[in-house]
Amino acid sequence: MQPHIYSPSRQVPKMATAQPWMKKKLLLAEVMELLQHRVSSFITSMYWWFWCVFHNTLQRVHLAKQAETLQVWHERLGHQNKRHVMKVLKQHGINMEANKEFSDGCALGTARWQSFRTRKSRPSIVGKQINADVCGPMTERSVGGAHYYVCFEDDYSKFHHVFFITIKSQVACFLWRFLKSIKTAGHVTKVLLSDGGKEFNCKAVQKVLEEHGIMHPLTMPYTPE
Repeated sequence: MQPHIYSPSRQVPKMATAQPWMKKKLLLAEVMELLQHRVSSFITSMYWWFWCVFHNTLQRVHLAKQAETLQVWHERLGHQNKRHVMKVLKQHGINMEANKEFSDGCALGTARWQSFRTRKSRPSIVGKQINADVCGPMTERSVGGAHYYVCFEDDYSKFHHVFFITIKSQVACFLWRFLKSIKTAGHVTKVLLSDGGKEFNCKAVQKVLEEHGIMHPLTMPYTPE
């Protein structure tokens, strides 16, 4: 080995005295440092570019100077309790006009149906009152091509008789057949209860009911009870 003389005024480059494997390591470190510097510079320049673009396109915020009513703030804050709304507005220094305006949305949201009690005038014999309804159209037709069915229920015995029909206008025909079968069994029908659909509230059904002397009251809309 050749001796090396150290001189403070004369610095020997690292690459000149380093081994080959050390040269590769130092070169890789310098490349990584340069790459890191380039990436950070790119990120910084992109940040400033986005800031300049979006800063110039920001919309102005307009603050309302007129005092709104308590009902307006009540609706803006999701129909919360008005006492809580007043407390929050006072904490943030927001002026408002307190009034006793009625909130229709809150009244409708908290409303509920009244319970339906048992009817006192229910029939006490079989066949006196018949409840009828039509169901359909079904997503799939039956083997015989039916798309609907009409159901007749005896209100006292809860006996059900179902007829499959293709169209709703066939209700009158099957109603006549059902009433004939009840008369043959020895029962007398006095009331037919149904909804106000056109399949029941039509001339054909009314004619059948008049022949048998049957009353036809209609149920109230949207009250399946």
